Amino acid sequence: MFHFDTNFVISALVQEEQNSYRQKATIQFIKKLLDAKVQIACASILFEEFFRVALRVELKKGLYSKKEIDRAMSGGKSKIISYHIKDVEKNMLLLNELLSKFGSRRRVILPTEPKIIEKILETRCKYSLHEADAFHLGTMLFGNHKNFISFDKKDYAKVEGINLWCLY
Repeated sequence: MFHFDTNFVISALVQEEQNSYRQKATIQFIKKLLDAKVQIACASILFEEFFRVALRVELKKGLYSKKEIDRAMSGGKSKIISYHIKDVEKNMLLLNELLSKFGSRRRVILPTEPKIIEKILETRCKYSLHEADAFHLGTMLFGNHKNFISFDKKDYAKVEGINLWCLY
């Protein structure tokens, strides 16, 4: 079972010109996972994070200032978001398409059990992780899974008991 970090699927699907090497490496790795018929999983937070990052990338493409983007992302100046709804929708459909390729070998983990929440909080405290990072790892560790795919070596390398798959 391989767990996906959000930055992994962002790298595959959201077009950022400065990361073309990363995108190619990610797509190549996904093809290997599909060919090997591996099982994949992700925490439900992946969808919220993916949406937020995809929106931010689309706003950057619109050549807005960092201040305008931050304001739009926090709820103010939301009119500029309306110009990018179709682009973000396209990215969300690409995410769905990617995950669908794994068919029944795909699992989305929802934090519906108190023991999952406990593991998320325990992981956050033990490794001083951001909430979303702890959410990804806590759900993975709750299921006694070890393989985690991410580009975030800095935060995840300190976590004991996982196999961190970082493409470069």
